[in-house]
Amino acid sequence: MTKLRQVRWGRIGLFYAITLGWAVVVAGGLYLAGQRSLDPSAAPWWVAVLLTVVFLPAPLVAARILERRDSADDRLRAEFSSGWWRHWLSLIGITAIGLVVLVLALVGVTWLAGNVRGMPDAGTVLFSQPDIVSSLLTRQSSTDAAGVAALSAVTPGLWGFLAIAVAATLLAAATVNGGFAFGAEYGWRGWLADELSPLGSFWMNLIVGILAGLWYAPLVLLGHGYPGYAVLGVGFMVAWNVVVSFLLWRLRQWQGSLLAPAMFHGALNGVVGFFWVVTAGGHPLLAAPMGLIGIGVLAVLTAVLWLATAPAVRAAKAAEPALA
Repeated sequence: MTKLRQVRWGRIGLFYAITLGWAVVVAGGLYLAGQRSLDPSAAPWWVAVLLTVVFLPAPLVAARILERRDSADDRLRAEFSSGWWRHWLSLIGITAIGLVVLVLALVGVTWLAGNVRGMPDAGTVLFSQPDIVSSLLTRQSSTDAAGVAALSAVTPGLWGFLAIAVAATLLAAATVNGGFAFGAEYGWRGWLADELSPLGSFWMNLIVGILAGLWYAPLVLLGHGYPGYAVLGVGFMVAWNVVVSFLLWRLRQWQGSLLAPAMFHGALNGVVGFFWVVTAGGHPLLAAPMGLIGIGVLAVLTAVLWLATAPAVRAAKAAEPALA
């Protein structure tokens, strides 16, 4: 009870009202613009750009408003203090390793469940170049014969495609995607996590994950992430975000910077964007990357990261009083 009283719930309520209100406005704007199905196979390319550029920064804006209102220390300036560039370079390596492990794990589990065990709802991994070309074509509104020939000429098989996609995702995570994802991380794993810190890491991450998942609810109701399953999709989006919150929070603890979760958040967005190309079929609530298979893979990898980095995190916490 004492820990609950240490949390300033009124400030958190205002933060969330701004953030969720922003999401409602974005979803409402898309609905009025005629975008009433955010299924990635049907929505135009500019919708993904809009969500990255306009939607993701909402938690940053809400956090900055409250920081200015309370005359708090400038966390944003502290994040980009002297030497941040060198730290950014090391984070690229960490993100690259995590990205490769995540992609291989998602592909491996999908292959075992769908290709080997024959579970249709799990989806199947597409290995051949013609299958991947066909998958890409289903995500284009119209392509003439010349366009199909050009696409076929530059599209490799599974492993070549994954190598290109992972490299492109890493580049985006270290630049544009990571930059906009920083806005989300500044609010969720930054301001809100610190406000909820009296509750401890478990309850803090649980609450942050639930609130972040519900933040997506206006978009999920339009088909984002779980097309055809609007209401159930909200629950799955909450589950996904709870697991992701533990993962990204651990990266912040381990590296001591919001740049770490921001970069990996940008990488996750990239994985979600390209993974559907290399798989076919599958039920949205089961198949990777955002169904139960994807959530399960992320949970296992998060547990591994949590255990592997425990000594470093404990050492960092033990050194804090000496540095004060």
